[in-house]
Amino acid sequence: MLLSNWISSLRNSIARRLSPSRRRKHPDRLSNRLRQFEHLEDRSLLTTISLAPFTIQLQEGDAGWHMVPIASYVSIASNNEYNHAAFTVQYSLTSGSAQNQSDFSATHPVFSTIGTIIFPENAPYGQGVLWINGDTLPESDETFTIQLLSGSGYDVDPQFSQQVVQILDDDYAPPVDVAIGNASVTEGDSGTVTMNFPVSMSESYSPVTITYSTANGTAQSGSDYVAKSGSLTFAGTGTPQTQNELRSMRPAGL
Repeated sequence: MLLSNWISSLRNSIARRLSPSRRRKHPDRLSNRLRQFEHLEDRSLLTTISLAPFTIQLQEGDAGWHMVPIASYVSIASNNEYNHAAFTVQYSLTSGSAQNQSDFSATHPVFSTIGTIIFPENAPYGQGVLWINGDTLPESDETFTIQLLSGSGYDVDPQFSQQVVQILDDDYAPPVDVAIGNASVTEGDSGTVTMNFPVSMSESYSPVTITYSTANGTAQSGSDYVAKSGSLTFAGTGTPQTQNELRSMRPAGL
């Protein structure tokens, strides 16, 4: 602000020193001179930049590493006039469920978590890209974080200096098949025995949770077995899985 005040004072001083007759004689010269100082005054104020105030969503794609423009997500703050010299902003990326070098990068083919956004002169938006690694595997949406870094010639809006980036999976996931097998035990004469029911699931790249509960058949809850309900979660490994977690305690000898 000191530079801005000095320029404003100098501009006013020049205007006062010009006599009315000279103002009338050279109106264009005065206007042009004052306009130059107003332009310099505007350039002396730091431009504030910000990220979009919402989660940035990017499509994963299928063809390996590819560039995704992020210009529309990094902009001059709305309370600034778009009157600035060209400048460069750096940003950093932090892994979340999406991992650097396997899912995303700021640069390619040399991987980095530090990238660059260029603001051309008087432009409202910056020019930059992220690199996303697309594949054809059905999986959950994944996230990472982008952070604008402080630098020379601009300010970063602290409220919108960081944002979550979500990679949207766009691959077809076939229906998941879940099946439960039969179980049997010998009743015995005393105590209790445990029945284990094998539960299997076809391949899935996303975690799957199922719920279960027992129901009477010829055996009755309370007199022949202990009722049970709960949930069972399979990790998304991309391969068929089997668990033996579904159990029911049966009173023996009844």
